[in-house]
Amino acid sequence: MYNNYRYFVVFNTIYTTIVTIFGYSGKVIIPAEINGHKVTKICDGAFRDSQISLIEFEAPDNIESIGMGAFYNCSLEKIDIPNVKYIFTNTFENCINLSEVSIPKSVIKINKFAFKNCGLINIVIPEGIERIDNYAFSSCPYLKSVTISEGVKEIGWAAFEKATLETVNIPSSVKRIETYAFNECRELKNVTILEGVNEIGYSAFAATALETVYIPSSVKSIEEYAFCECRELKDVTISEGVEHIGMLAFNNCQNIGDVQIPASVKKIEAYAFNKCWFTKIGTFTFNRKSDFEYDYYMFLNCNNVTIYVLESAKNNYIDNDGNNSIFYDIKTERIKTF
Repeated sequence: MYNNYRYFVVFNTIYTTIVTIFGYSGKVIIPAEINGHKVTKICDGAFRDSQISLIEFEAPDNIESIGMGAFYNCSLEKIDIPNVKYIFTNTFENCINLSEVSIPKSVIKINKFAFKNCGLINIVIPEGIERIDNYAFSSCPYLKSVTISEGVKEIGWAAFEKATLETVNIPSSVKRIETYAFNECRELKNVTILEGVNEIGYSAFAATALETVYIPSSVKSIEEYAFCECRELKDVTISEGVEHIGMLAFNNCQNIGDVQIPASVKKIEAYAFNKCWFTKIGTFTFNRKSDFEYDYYMFLNCNNVTIYVLESAKNNYIDNDGNNSIFYDIKTERIKTF
């Protein structure tokens, strides 16, 4: 018994691991030591399904790790995480009352499902973190703001999927935005992708409310479905340096306007801009002369688009009989030169 709650501990010379605390609700204070032994670890599942609402550490600098699922599905409302290196898998998953979290600079990785389905409203990812792992903040129904500090290199698979984010800034240290990273963030209207990002992954921003997208020159590949079903997307800037636009990358972006394809683009895959200009009138300009790999159906269902190609490259798009030879579903009279 300690402070009116029961616990199991594992003693290892001068160190102590709290294995579980049970039969307690409200506020819990993790002691600096028990029976002369330092408390250094919170074990896997220690507070799982508990009714605690607040936790404090008498000696936070002594805590070396907080185990997997340590606070899974508990009633925790707020926590200042001690100076650990890792936030392990499922540590705070399903803590729907958890609205305030302070992550220390000592943390270098946020693991899978760490904060999935939590009640967080905003979160700051400090400089020391290198990777936000798969599903780390996915399905957080109240998460409006995230600050991703310079130093983060990877945003993992579905890291923020189905969160209610409104604005995201991707720092230059991030090299890859992975599959489903911000998929179905249906309130996400603004994203800033800084120079330095190399790849925008499969469905990374699909089914969001983005209105404007700027793809910097450091990005080499816009993967399949990357911005698919972004029906509010109006302005897209693809910078010189981008080489590949994947299948269905901008599928059904019905409000998209004029698009310029830089000379650096070497390949556009099938259905990349399917239904983009089905009802809306727009233009699509190619700035590449040759060595261009394309799919015949990249403009399927784009009845209202006018395509501009370089005069010097006209023969690559219109055959000797004056017919469109490259763009399925596009009438020849809608292919212009400049």
